[in-house]
Amino acid sequence: MTLAPRLAQLGIDRPLSARSLLLSGLMGLHPPRMPARSLVALGALFGIEEGTTRVALSRMVSAGELSRKGATYSLAGPILDRQVSQDLGRLGSAGDWDGMWWGVVVTAERRDRAERETFRTTMSRFVEMRDGVWVRPSNLVAPESNGRFMVWRAELATEDPAVLAGRLWDLPGWEADARLLCDAMAAKPDAVSVDDVAELRDRFMLSAAINRHLRADPLLPAELLPKDWPGPGLRHEFERFYTDFISTILTYLGTEVS
Repeated sequence: MTLAPRLAQLGIDRPLSARSLLLSGLMGLHPPRMPARSLVALGALFGIEEGTTRVALSRMVSAGELSRKGATYSLAGPILDRQVSQDLGRLGSAGDWDGMWWGVVVTAERRDRAERETFRTTMSRFVEMRDGVWVRPSNLVAPESNGRFMVWRAELATEDPAVLAGRLWDLPGWEADARLLCDAMAAKPDAVSVDDVAELRDRFMLSAAINRHLRADPLLPAELLPKDWPGPGLRHEFERFYTDFISTILTYLGTEVS
């Protein structure tokens, strides 16, 4: 299959809603804030009317996803946790592993939608082994037990860890898409002009797809990964790609990170 159809499957050319576009833009910034005029300009880059962008901003503030100070909007609430997860994926900073595994069991009998969404964000690099039971190697920090779920740490005694990891996570699928995204970056020119709006749109969508993919990286210990795992290479190439892109698009939007 050629590059373009596979990239389409990863959502590279899928239209973004105003909310998704604004969140993607802010999640790539540190600190994650931007003036309203720049967010309106970001929407306009993708053909979204100013009124639609401003309505989306207002609704996101009401939903607790953004905060507003004067004319500047910042990420807030659980969206900040999503940015932390994205940053961890970009760094790829998994800790040492001693062979132990985390287990998390949901103990709450009933959870509303907001609680379920918050829990799934917390479990972003765990995998649901069966209904209400989540596991992963203990090379990452686990959440603390509370009244809604229980956490324990134990040694796996019934199955080869690498075999289990290969069964629980789609490692070949993640690897194939990572190599595809590396190819997509390599196909781009080294630099982009602030006047090339079509290329700015393309790079924004490619960056968003790579960030989504890195958020989906379970960050397993090296002992459980296939040989020649492309995670480090994808991160290295993306940092080079993104450093140039973010500088150019912020110039286009008439803003800067401070």
